[in-house]
Amino acid sequence: MNRLILIGNGFDLAHGLKTRYTDFIDYFWEKQKQEYILKSRKHNLSKDYFFENENLSIKASKAINDFLKAPNDKSAYFQNWFKALKRYFVKSNEHLYDRFGIFCKNNFLYHISDKINLINWVDVEEEYYQELIRNMEDISYVKRLNKEFDFIKNAFEQYLIELCSNLENNFKYNNRIHKYMYSNPPYNIYSQDSTSKGAKEMMLLNFNYTPTLKSYHFIPSDVKINYIHGELQNQSNPIIFGYGDDNSENYKKLEDKRNNDYLENFKSFKYGKNNNYKNMLSFISVNDYEILIMGLSCGMSDHTLLKTLFMHPRCKLIRIFFHQIDDDTDNFFDTYINISRHFSDKEKFREIVASREDSLPLS
Repeated sequence: MNRLILIGNGFDLAHGLKTRYTDFIDYFWEKQKQEYILKSRKHNLSKDYFFENENLSIKASKAINDFLKAPNDKSAYFQNWFKALKRYFVKSNEHLYDRFGIFCKNNFLYHISDKINLINWVDVEEEYYQELIRNMEDISYVKRLNKEFDFIKNAFEQYLIELCSNLENNFKYNNRIHKYMYSNPPYNIYSQDSTSKGAKEMMLLNFNYTPTLKSYHFIPSDVKINYIHGELQNQSNPIIFGYGDDNSENYKKLEDKRNNDYLENFKSFKYGKNNNYKNMLSFISVNDYEILIMGLSCGMSDHTLLKTLFMHPRCKLIRIFFHQIDDDTDNFFDTYINISRHFSDKEKFREIVASREDSLPLS
């Protein structure tokens, strides 16, 4: 039996990298704050101050200036600053100011920042899709949404490039992951299970853009590594950032619009840029295989791809390597339920997905 390992953002997190969307949004707003502070230092604080860049317009009275410039608790600098800004946001296409006002020029950026502010979590790709569906009758809104989403994609990529520029110092080697992935004899981590006694061939299907995997210099040469969603700073394999469910009724409605703007950010079309997807299909077609899930939430933003992998007749086993949050809490059942959504055959889901008892913690 072959082995296909799905590697998601939890893999990077288990190695100490701050690659959550929330980490990126924190970083983004901190940069906005620092730019504001730098420019306002040249201003006479006894007067109102007007600040503008490509993302924000701010008019601050002298009374609010000290607050905006004050350092916040490092663990919550985004929450503190953005909450304060949010109270004064003017959601309008015009700059409406009295003594104080803030205008966010990117509506989608405001939306995801506000979502994080409320629940401390966001799936940017899922939020894009929901915004697209809610506004599908307004093509001008869709065009603007695509531009705003593209800005966030590029900003996120730059954040990851900066984050990984010093990867050797930030990287925290994970012995447990090494044991799970590359133990000898070949990849045998469930010796008690006759269905998993060694993989004939192995592919690492990496959903991350980061070079974290390359820090494992001892990966056997015969292991196939597939950066299915692209790599940072690789023109032949650019990052794929968007939504990946072309099986829903809503997708059919978008398709029937006969306007490519509605489909611009669907992953299905981005896969056509290179042979990564075809190489994945070739791997799963030649032999029975098991799937190990390491740090991938298995959300609907990758539905088309995951349904292809999970429902394939050669897929015989799926094992979840869950995140151990504390002694009593882990994310096994969240991932387990997410996986179920990709199965149209629920009997097969219950048959091939390993139980919590037969699963192991990734971190």
